Amino acid sequence: MNKTSQQRRATLEDIARLAACSRNTASLAMRNSPRISVKRRKEIHDIAEQLGYIPSFAARQLGAQRSGMVGIYSNRLKDEVRISICHHLLRSLHNSGYRPILGLKDGISEEWQESSWMQIFRELNADAIIVISQEVLKELPKWVSNTPVIVVGCYPNNALPCDYLALDRREAGDLAVNHLLEKGHRNFLLAVPSHLPFHDECLKRIKAGGGKVSIFSGANQTQDDNIYDEARLFAANGKPAETAAIFGGTTEAIPFMRGILDSGLQVPKDMAIVSYDYYSLAPYQAVPLTTIEQPVEQIAASAIRIIHRRLTQPNAPYTHEVLPHQLKVRASSA
Repeated sequence: MNKTSQQRRATLEDIARLAACSRNTASLAMRNSPRISVKRRKEIHDIAEQLGYIPSFAARQLGAQRSGMVGIYSNRLKDEVRISICHHLLRSLHNSGYRPILGLKDGISEEWQESSWMQIFRELNADAIIVISQEVLKELPKWVSNTPVIVVGCYPNNALPCDYLALDRREAGDLAVNHLLEKGHRNFLLAVPSHLPFHDECLKRIKAGGGKVSIFSGANQTQDDNIYDEARLFAANGKPAETAAIFGGTTEAIPFMRGILDSGLQVPKDMAIVSYDYYSLAPYQAVPLTTIEQPVEQIAASAIRIIHRRLTQPNAPYTHEVLPHQLKVRASSA
């Protein structure tokens, strides 16, 4: 047996002793936790490298009788909201000592509970599975009793037999319309697909406030150029009767605003614009866009809190939490 194989494997305790810190500090530093300063992390990483330290994930599995893994399942990452939620979940789980694994929807009609990723998560003995989905499920697979599932971004549904963090799109509709009503608007252009609860609530709230509604013909368009052209046609006859527009997505609101501006109208003087959806570039448009946003950072923090609770109190009642949207007022509706 060679000398290397006879040497005792370096441990976190060895690193902590040489770094003059606690084992917990050494552990956090090795996971690049922001709770430890960059300088201190580098010092501890350098000591670990000198010792030839290799994290013993298998040992942790045996000691805690848990894998430390958390599966995250999502539709394909096509929009910034989903990308941001996944980013914050991955980072927060990692910094909390978990091993996150991201699985993305494959087929167009695939239901998450039928995805091959569920089998992979279970084969890896995941401690919990986070499902990012708007779907409201009536029942869950039987295996959920052994592997906790936390649904994120769904519509509120107290009958859902698992933990969830819901987003109430009706509340978002109230925020959008109330803001514009308070600004004195009474003639609205609604650019939201009719099948969405956000559409229904906007319509209901506008009528309750004594307003009038016109439906934007480009509400179901998916191409920026098409929405831009529709906006130019809308503004072709000069200042419209509608003084405020509500969009179901920022990727539609931005080309609409560009078309309005290029037609010679002013935002918000001639047309105030509010859009649903978090979008990091909303403040940097030609006219900064007012948005109703999902609390993406709070979603990650709340999900981890629920995972901790579920793993330490497996028989606790389900957590059914509805997270509030955030109204970000910018120049497009000020």
